[in-house]
Amino acid sequence: MHTTRPREHANRIARLETLAERQQAISEVPKAYQAMVKTHLCIIFRNRKAEREQWQKR
Repeated sequence: MHTTRPREHANRIARLETLAERQQAISEVPKAYQAMVKTHLCIIFRNRKAEREQWQKR
């Protein structure tokens, strides 16, 4: 049986369009994984921001 990893939850949540959808999806993640998922989301969004800033400098 495949267990969904925190990174997989975060990738799925990051693809959602609205903040409300993301908050709902985070609440559906098992409590034991929520802190790790939130950390992964911070990394994902920080990387996206850095990529946008790199493109703006060009």
